[in-house]
Amino acid sequence: GMLSGAIFGTIASGAKTVLDFADDLGTAADQANINVERFQTLREAFRTLEVDGEAFEKILQKLIQAQGDVANGTKNGATKALDDLGVSADIVSGKIKTTDQLLDAIAAAFGGIEDPAKKAALAGDLVGSRLGVQFAAAIRDGGVALRELEGEIRATGTVIDEEMVKELAAANEEWDRFTTETKQRGVIWAADTIRYLRDVGDELAKLPAWLRFTPVGLTIAAFRGNPDDAIDGFSKQRDALEKQIAADEEAFKKLG
Repeated sequence: GMLSGAIFGTIASGAKTVLDFADDLGTAADQANINVERFQTLREAFRTLEVDGEAFEKILQKLIQAQGDVANGTKNGATKALDDLGVSADIVSGKIKTTDQLLDAIAAAFGGIEDPAKKAALAGDLVGSRLGVQFAAAIRDGGVALRELEGEIRATGTVIDEEMVKELAAANEEWDRFTTETKQRGVIWAADTIRYLRDVGDELAKLPAWLRFTPVGLTIAAFRGNPDDAIDGFSKQRDALEKQIAADEEAFKKLG
C-alpha cells in the first residue's frame, strides 16, 4: 500500500518533470522563432562556448528585435550593424525569415572580419555590450566551432525531435487540466461535505439529547438535513421512524 503509493508518486513526479521540460522547450523555441531541434543544438553549442542558456535566449531576443526593426525600416544601432554586415538586404527580401538563419548570416559575416575590436563593437550594437562580448567570442571564427558542436550534439542522439516535443507538450496540457479539475472537484466535494455536516448538525440539535447520537437519531438528522439525497423508499422509512421516535419521546417523558 504505502510502498506502491510512494513508487507511483515517484513515477508520476518524474513523468511530470519530463512533460514540463518538453513544454518549456517547445515554448522557448517558438518564442525564439527557431525550429525546436535547431534550438536545442544551438543552445547546447553556445553553452559549450561559454554562453549560458539565459544569455543565449537574451541574445536571440535581441536578434529578433533587430530583425523586426530592419523589416519595419527602423533605424538604430542594431540595424546599422546589420547593414554593415551586409545582412539587412536578405531580411528585407525575405531570404532570412527565422532567427537561426539570421544568426548563421551574422556568424558568416563575422568570419570575414579580422579586427577583433570591430567584431566586439558590432556584436555590442546588435545585442548590447555585456552580451556582445560573449556573442562575439562564440562566432568569431565565422560559426565554424558552432556548426561542429551542433553536429556532435546531434550525433549523441539526445536531441528531441519536434513531433515528440509537440506530443509531450500536449500531454502536459492534459495533465495540468486533469490536475486542475481534480482539485476543483475536491473543493466542491469538501464544500458539499461541510454543507451536509452543517445541515445534519442543525437537525441533530432539534432532536432530544438522549437521541441525538444514536444510529436512529443520526439517520433522521441526515434525511432531514438532506432530503434530496434520500433514495427511493427511504422517505417513508424516515416518516415511520420519526413517528416511532415521537412516541418513544412521549413515553420517556412519562417515565420521568
